[in-house]
Amino acid sequence: QTMLGAAHAVAWALLLATGALAGWMPDEDAIPPANRTWLERIADELDRSLTAYRRPRTPAGVEDLVLRLLDDTQRTVLVLGRTVIVDQRFFVKPNQNHKGLLHLEFLRALMERKASANVLYQWEWNADGFKSQDQLIRDGCPAPRRMGSGKDEVKSRSWKNGKETRRSLLPRLVIAKRYGYDQCGILVPNCYFDGYDKWDAAVSAIARSSATQKTAAEKDPRVFWRGTIGKERCADEGGNFARAEAVALSVSNSKLFDVKCLECDIRDDVKEPCSEFTFDAKTRKALKNEKKIKGKYIPKEDFGRYRYQLNLPGSVSGSYSRNLNHLWLVGSVVAMWNAPFVEHYYPALKEGETHVAFDRETAAAALAAVTPELRDKLVQNARKVADELLCPDCLANYWRLVVAKLREYFRLGLVLDDPARLQSALEKFDLDGRQLVALHSSLRGTSAHFITEKRQLLHLAAVALNETVPSSDAAPLPNGAWNPLPKRAFQGLTRRRHAAGPAARDVPSLLPEHHERPPAYVPRHTRSFRRGRTVTPRPGHFSTKQSSKRAGTQVVASAKHRAEGVDDDGQYWHHAAGVSLDELDNARSARAALSRVNGV
Repeated sequence: QTMLGAAHAVAWALLLATGALAGWMPDEDAIPPANRTWLERIADELDRSLTAYRRPRTPAGVEDLVLRLLDDTQRTVLVLGRTVIVDQRFFVKPNQNHKGLLHLEFLRALMERKASANVLYQWEWNADGFKSQDQLIRDGCPAPRRMGSGKDEVKSRSWKNGKETRRSLLPRLVIAKRYGYDQCGILVPNCYFDGYDKWDAAVSAIARSSATQKTAAEKDPRVFWRGTIGKERCADEGGNFARAEAVALSVSNSKLFDVKCLECDIRDDVKEPCSEFTFDAKTRKALKNEKKIKGKYIPKEDFGRYRYQLNLPGSVSGSYSRNLNHLWLVGSVVAMWNAPFVEHYYPALKEGETHVAFDRETAAAALAAVTPELRDKLVQNARKVADELLCPDCLANYWRLVVAKLREYFRLGLVLDDPARLQSALEKFDLDGRQLVALHSSLRGTSAHFITEKRQLLHLAAVALNETVPSSDAAPLPNGAWNPLPKRAFQGLTRRRHAAGPAARDVPSLLPEHHERPPAYVPRHTRSFRRGRTVTPRPGHFSTKQSSKRAGTQVVASAKHRAEGVDDDGQYWHHAAGVSLDELDNARSARAALSRVNGV
């Protein structure tokens, strides 16, 4: 079996050398394997990506980095023990497709099982690894080798400013790199693996499906794909162009390809030309046959009916596609369309070992080179990718590796693990205009509070550093230093900031033992309001909820406390009420939702 594997590797290398196959672009840019294991290759690339950033040498330099990282309302995530602090705009920003919320769901699932080391980072939700080509260069990133026509999107002053800001380039976690490994950014799992528990359920469902369990002889021998094709500006048209070329193969060779679009809004490259993306006459003719390029929807559990699963670049810009997450699971050969984008586990992949790769010109030759023996090997290694790199525990372990590397390289522990230095940094942090939310996870579940005053933020930091994993972890946080009134609980969501009253500044110490129980509060409302409603956190409570119109999400928001109530562990509970993301957009609707839940 080893001799057969070596023979297949030699044969594949000969095909690449003779030009019969194009060669997978990420293989060309990756660190040479040199007998490294899959996990070692991934760790090597992680180390290489960190070297693009300056490493602070002193505690003062680390504090400066911390303050600069905190200065981003849409990307910053601060993790202290089992508490995650983000700005509301991280997960309700318009046109963000709730990716930030999916990332929080991922953290929620991890931290309900185990507390995290203290860490601070910026998380980029865009599939490209950047908001725009201009922003990529303006922030100080060197131009990637495969940037191509994307350079035309960069303004002349951004090229100049980028050289000046390169030494102060901020590290950023990215879910993919559109232009390859040399694009700056630190790769982390894409947000569509969902939470630890949800991904585990999805993996099990696909593995149990009858289609996945079919033998190679029982499967449809064709290459399979379903997806959408749209239109983007020329600089971002690469994904749609690749998808259009792929579906055209089904017209010219229907015995090899069942690659069809569900929505086929294909650019007419004659009327709307893009110099970098022009179809040849054969492809252009095939794309006019809508009956042959348009297909029916097939559920993921049935993908395993086919011998080959094709992964194509994303339609929005040509970066990664979430479709690949589960293709390794379905018992088929994974076929990658030749493109430069990479994800966190790509350093472990190799053409001819874990998958095949081709484009329009080399597709037929690549498939002809797959012998039955090589096909079996590719199917086995595809399952190995799923089991060893993308399983729920695998993703959790990789995430904790990233956290450890961030802390080590940037020396974050000098500030985040030191109560005095962390307090100093947070005292300098400007809370004005912020809409901070703290998510508290435990074995009992996850709940949330709004942070409207500096002392609340300082209190959270003090609790995390003195009780990273509290012995009594049932309640999310003691009552000290939290606003008791519902109106003030939603104050952070208003556009008009209100000055903190004397009560916000009279806390004698940040240490938990100095936080006294707040004075008794007698609400001047109806009996039902006074009675309130207690929501006990439970695992998975902070999760997405599908609706007919859009995916909404419920979080548990701090509403009011029980003046006389103490739980079994001697800690004070907060009453909480479910509030949807749509209702969190402004204080009035949030207070209305709160009143509705409590029956006022």
